[in-house]
Amino acid sequence: MPQPQSAARCSPRHSDVRAIRRKSRLHQSQRHGCKRHSQPRGLSQHNRHGCLVQEHGKFELQRSLDLTLKHTSRRLTLLASYTYGKSLDWSSNLQEQVNPFNYRAENGISAFDIKHNFVLSYDYELPLERLFHSASRLTEGWAISGITRFATGLPVTLASNGDNFLVDAQNNGINSTSIDLPNLAPGDLQINGNPRNGHSYFNTALFSPNALGTQGNAPRRPFYGPGVNNWDIALHKVTKFTESKSLELRLETFNAFNHAQFYGTSSVDGNISDATFGKVLRAAPPRISQLALKFQF
Repeated sequence: MPQPQSAARCSPRHSDVRAIRRKSRLHQSQRHGCKRHSQPRGLSQHNRHGCLVQEHGKFELQRSLDLTLKHTSRRLTLLASYTYGKSLDWSSNLQEQVNPFNYRAENGISAFDIKHNFVLSYDYELPLERLFHSASRLTEGWAISGITRFATGLPVTLASNGDNFLVDAQNNGINSTSIDLPNLAPGDLQINGNPRNGHSYFNTALFSPNALGTQGNAPRRPFYGPGVNNWDIALHKVTKFTESKSLELRLETFNAFNHAQFYGTSSVDGNISDATFGKVLRAAPPRISQLALKFQF
C-alpha cells in the first residue's frame, strides 16, 4: 500500500511558484511587444504602452509612435516613415557611471534619443520618351531615386571633469565619464537655431561648476542638439542592348544641397571643464558625388 505523501511534498516549491510568476510576467510583456529583463528592487510596475528594460543595472523606458506609408505605381515607388519617440534611462552606455547613492538621480533622456524622425525614399522613372515623343535607347531607362531625412538632433550630454562629488568615480578605462554635473541656474537657454553663425549653441552663462561635495543640479541631458536635413539623390540611366546585356550609368550625390549637418552625440561640447564648452565642434561631411558605370551580361 503506497504511503501517503506529506503536505510539504504536495505543495508547490517556492522556486516553482517564482518560475510560474516569471513566465506570467514575461507573457504579459510580450503581448505589448517588449522584451522584459529582471527588475531592480522598488521597480514593480511594467509600462503597458512602452518598453521597460532592465539589464546589468541599466534602466530604460522607450515609447514610440511609428507611421509608414507605401505607394507603388507604374513609374513611382514611394516609401515614407515617421517615428515619434522618447527614450529614458539611468545610463546610456558603459562609459556613463551612475550615482552610487541614488541610481534614479541620473534618470533622464537617453543619449541616443531622437524625438522626431522622418525618412522618405523614392524611385521615379522619368518619362522622357513622352517628352520627346520618341521611344529609343536615348530616351528610355532614365530614373531618379533618393533618400530624404528630416530629424531632430541628439541630446547634448553635460559633464564636469574632476571629483567634486567626492565619490572617486574616475576614468577606469571603461567608465570614462565622470558623474559630476554642472549647476544650472534658472533662465533662458537661448538655443542657437543656426549653428553656422559660429556662436555658442546654448547660454553657457547659466552653468557653473558643482560645489565641493555635491553632484550638480543640472540634468545630464536637458536639451537637444542640431537636427538633420539631408538629401541623397541619384540619377541613373539603364541602356539595354539585348535581353541579358545592359549598361547602367549612375550619378550619386550625398548631401546633395550641401547643407551643414551638425549632427552626432559629440557635435556640441557639453563639458563645462573644456574651453570649448557650449560650442559646436563637429559636422557631417559636405556634399559627396560619385559616378559609377556597370555592365551586366
